[in-house]
Amino acid sequence: MHALVARHWAAVIVNYWENCLHEGLLDLSQPIDLVDLMPGASGVNTWMMHQALSQRLSGSALGRLRYRLLPVVTDRMHVREWRDVAEWQQAESDGWMVPLLWNRQALPCLLHQSGRREWRSQNPVTILVQQMLAARPKQVYAAHYGKLLQAPFERLLQGDEGEDNGPWKPADPACLPDRLAASLQAILSRFNSVPLAWPTEEVGALENLFSMATNGYLALIEAPGEESDRSIRLRTFPELVQSYRDTGMVPLNFRLLAEYFSRCGGICTEVESRSQRRCMQAVIGGPPGQAGDLPKRVFSIFDKDEWARHAPLLTAMKALAAHRDRMALDSALINLQCAASDPELFSTAFQSVLASIKNNQPLDRDDWTEAARAVWGWHLPVDGSLLHREIAAVSMRMGDWGFARQVLQRGLQSNPRQASDLGYLAWCELRTGRSDLASSLLEEALSIDRQDPIACEVKARLLERRALFDNAWRKPIAHPTLPLVLEPLDCMHAEALLVQYRDPQIAIMTGLQALSTVEQARKWIVEHDDEVGRHAYAVMHRDHGLVAYVCLSNSAHASYFCFWVGVDYQGQGLSGPAASLLCDYARQMGITQFYTSIYDDNVRSVRSLVRVGFKPMRIRALNPDQDRCFYYSCDPDVTEEQATRELIDYHVREKLPLRFPGMEPEKPPLADASSALVE
Repeated sequence: MHALVARHWAAVIVNYWENCLHEGLLDLSQPIDLVDLMPGASGVNTWMMHQALSQRLSGSALGRLRYRLLPVVTDRMHVREWRDVAEWQQAESDGWMVPLLWNRQALPCLLHQSGRREWRSQNPVTILVQQMLAARPKQVYAAHYGKLLQAPFERLLQGDEGEDNGPWKPADPACLPDRLAASLQAILSRFNSVPLAWPTEEVGALENLFSMATNGYLALIEAPGEESDRSIRLRTFPELVQSYRDTGMVPLNFRLLAEYFSRCGGICTEVESRSQRRCMQAVIGGPPGQAGDLPKRVFSIFDKDEWARHAPLLTAMKALAAHRDRMALDSALINLQCAASDPELFSTAFQSVLASIKNNQPLDRDDWTEAARAVWGWHLPVDGSLLHREIAAVSMRMGDWGFARQVLQRGLQSNPRQASDLGYLAWCELRTGRSDLASSLLEEALSIDRQDPIACEVKARLLERRALFDNAWRKPIAHPTLPLVLEPLDCMHAEALLVQYRDPQIAIMTGLQALSTVEQARKWIVEHDDEVGRHAYAVMHRDHGLVAYVCLSNSAHASYFCFWVGVDYQGQGLSGPAASLLCDYARQMGITQFYTSIYDDNVRSVRSLVRVGFKPMRIRALNPDQDRCFYYSCDPDVTEEQATRELIDYHVREKLPLRFPGMEPEKPPLADASSALVE
């Protein structure tokens, strides 16, 4: 445990006690127990928690409160080691620390110097779980395209692929405890393919403690893992195993834990640190969980960003030791957060930060986006200040185009109009699909300074893009009411496309090529642009830039439709409007029938297709492509039978590899007589 974590937990715990006292749930004549499940070597974690609580309680209304820290030990040998430490001798003498002997095979008991006593608490109990649940599990589960699988963690650790599907076998929910089965089912219905580490023994021990805390409990967990949908989707199976090899801890799915603890009668809340890939979780149960809005009042302290502000400092400690060559960005962000987002500090570090970003040093886009916004919140734009340009430059690098536009417009209001500011603003418009507005801004910028390097560079990029346009398929298609534009995909989109394509599930579920570098993305764009009849578009949002991808592959009067939504914008209702916009334009261009294929378990994409008018087809491809279903969107007078014939004809015309029932088998090429003689 770090001192910063201890300080935050102390704030949460004292707030919990204050609310319990307010509800009449505390008996101040009896001690209030804190059970520490991971006290650390010689109790270092327990000691740190005591220091933090002492500081927090000084001057508090709970001055009469008497708490006991109960570090859990599994045998008396640990107790003898502790009693060799002078501080613990005094603590035990004063009565605020009592070892709790518990090996999970028998009921826990207090080890007073005068002897052993059964443990019973007359007040709500606080349980410091810390990282106990990140222990090595015996089994790992997986939600995998609608199926629940399980594998021995030992075999995953050994890299044992074995035969068939390797270590992964179907898991029978009927053979699992009811609470776990129901919790896994909740995750299964929400995600395509995610690993689910489950520490059975540790969770069982915690559940036993919950049942023994008859007057209620507050449990605090802090460990590697994820809680948000996006973070859970991005956690891969190899990362799970590698994390254990590197740290000795297995990342937890805190969404699964919350599902399970809620079924134990608990009320949960979580806070996630994206940069550290760690989470904090609080669970309140028993009478305090039923006392009106008590959990809400406690969670109001927990949900504030105090812990999130601590996490970057911990990152810096590790970076200083292991990544000295990458400290420019890390140091700047940490110093900025510790200084409450001071604008002067931001300006001082701006040049080195921008240089580090341009050199493609690894960075957390979300943290830097939030940092730039926080700095701007302190700033009063006045004549002569160029902070707006610095903030906009970082925000544009993070893809926060809407905020960069807002900052630049405010800077133009408070300063004389300068060519560079107009050039940056034109770049915002160009990167969000509004090339006409970019053109008018550049015209004004170059009328002020025809040699301005920013304006000249942006104009060159604009002309490069417009040279690729025509009056047919290669032209921007604007949505009539929403802030969306379909822009013909070109190499200028490569970097943004790669950022939004970083969820590996996108490539898997669409059957497209996996991309890991900007160079690969550019090559992929060029190769597909050369295909006759293929028309790919970047879906551009006015504030976010590239948010999705749509494509039509035309053949005669029919077209094959493909789409995906970027990892940062899934679930925001963007796929439907983008698909409708493209199909409506295609109808103007003479395309009357649209087809697409989708894997059976891609439920979210199926819903999107149905919303824009696609209907399912009964036809299936032959092995090995029978694991996908087909959808069509045609004029109302086209029957499914007619659509099926056209689908097959499309594949024949385009010489596509899928085979369907009733298709003539491919004829082998005629043998070359001369080559046969040579053989």
